[in-house]
Amino acid sequence: MTSAGLVARPAADAAAYRAVEHIYHSYVTGLILMLASRAGAPRTAEVVFRTFRRQQLARFLPGLKKLGLDQLPHAVACAQYHYLSNQVGGVKVEYVYESDSKAWVRYPPPRWIWSGTAICGIPSEVSRAMLRGWHANNGVVLGNPRLGFVLHGPDRRRPAGARRLLQGMGSRSRA
Repeated sequence: MTSAGLVARPAADAAAYRAVEHIYHSYVTGLILMLASRAGAPRTAEVVFRTFRRQQLARFLPGLKKLGLDQLPHAVACAQYHYLSNQVGGVKVEYVYESDSKAWVRYPPPRWIWSGTAICGIPSEVSRAMLRGWHANNGVVLGNPRLGFVLHGPDRRRPAGARRLLQGMGSRSRA
């Protein structure tokens, strides 16, 4: 029983959360497709960039602390943060530790955010804007100008959603 006298129904709650997630995800995808078709790729990329940058500035440092990553070397902390936070959000992602100064995050295709055939209408610069808005600003937020972001693997012969994205965050200093 809950404090309101209702019986807790975790399975029903989980299904309800999945339904809300699906509605929200579909809405955001549709909104970005509409913006791309009406305002063009550069304006859509700017909106996506600003959205992800705002999220990063609000959530990145508190998230590092909450996940217990704030004492790790910056490159490792950032890569683990992106791995863990994306996993929690249902995004297919992989993490590889190379050294204290280099770690990788891989987002295997298809990109989670562009569900189904929507991937065909999303300009590649819009997908890159997400990474520029968040991942590329990690060093700035951490006060570590030596922390970099590298995007590997865009294969121009494949559609944007089928490109393999890897994130390398290397830092020459431990902090």
